[in-house]
Amino acid sequence: MAYAAFPAPGYLSNAARTEGEMKTALENWLDACQDTQGVGQCRLEYVSTDVLQLTRFDGRVLMISDSSVILPATALQYFNSATGFVANQTYYILMQAGPAFSAIAVGSTTSHTTNINRILHPSTGVQIPTVDSTAYDYYTIVGLAELDAAQHWTRLGLATWFNRRLQSFKVNVGTGSTSSTAYSPLGPNTRVVNWVGGMTLIAVDLVLFATVETDVGLQMNAFDGVNDRIIALTPAHVMPTYTRVNINIPSEYFLDGGQSIGLFIKITGAPATVSWAGDSITFTRVC
Repeated sequence: MAYAAFPAPGYLSNAARTEGEMKTALENWLDACQDTQGVGQCRLEYVSTDVLQLTRFDGRVLMISDSSVILPATALQYFNSATGFVANQTYYILMQAGPAFSAIAVGSTTSHTTNINRILHPSTGVQIPTVDSTAYDYYTIVGLAELDAAQHWTRLGLATWFNRRLQSFKVNVGTGSTSSTAYSPLGPNTRVVNWVGGMTLIAVDLVLFATVETDVGLQMNAFDGVNDRIIALTPAHVMPTYTRVNINIPSEYFLDGGQSIGLFIKITGAPATVSWAGDSITFTRVC
């Protein structure tokens, strides 16, 4: 770690210096100490369907290559209309010296790794895309974001790299019914973005009604087109009055990017029609 030089003793003891000047000198030194310790004192955050922003968090420094870049006090904003963006695509959101935004699409051959900085020094600990590490030595990944079909940013479609925190989002299942013995959707699918190895806790809260007493099977599908997963859930016994079903699912993912997560239901007991109304799925993740 680099250390900031302490103000010269003669400067601090000089009687000609005012108390305000000495205080300013100490504040500047403390700022310099803080600056040398920063790798990613920021968060990438959702503002609206059109805007993401990079804000200071517990400091003001972002390491890009081997340089500590001071982030401006005013948040840096990135718009969904930026050149090159397309709908239904996930991107690594990058910062380069300036500081200024850039992006690269996440693909089957593009992941991320700790930078090596072959030109100057060994790794400084920040992440860069693996598509061409030499070309991206002078960038730092600050987040992962997905544009939906309307080319909009979404809350569940964003994950910051630095200073992640616990976030929960509730998705309404809506109303519906089924009498099928084959799995059919119970509500719409939800797109969720995660980092490789990340985890999203999925809490399902359902109230089911049956025309006659029966049993149902439930499963959760998490599809990303590569590592698709089907998670079998505990079956439920449904009464004609109502049956409340609570299920917690820790769901691990293996690739950076978005997964389409959906809940499915089928009749496994006596023939019946099972309905639901106003139920919810809560997604809790560290992002």
